[in-house]
Amino acid sequence: MNYESWRISYQSSEQAARAVFNEIAALRADLAASQAECERLRADAERYRWLASDIDGNAQDDLLIWLSGTVVPKESIDAAIDAARAGKGE
Repeated sequence: MNYESWRISYQSSEQAARAVFNEIAALRADLAASQAECERLRADAERYRWLASDIDGNAQDDLLIWLSGTVVPKESIDAAIDAARAGKGE
């Protein structure tokens, strides 16, 4: 939709202003949700990059031993990786 067709669809500048305001509010909410999702994905990516790049192999060994003994939710795996990263000062 171009500006002219958009403008014709509104009878008053007040109506147009409200429509634009509502659209901006919706876009801001979408942006906030996208930023939160991006942060969650960034944390996951960092967690698994760290796990994959652990040079001495202790983190991978510990994780595999832990996983082989039980089925655990992703949140528990994430917490274990985060704890190991914190222990190494990362």
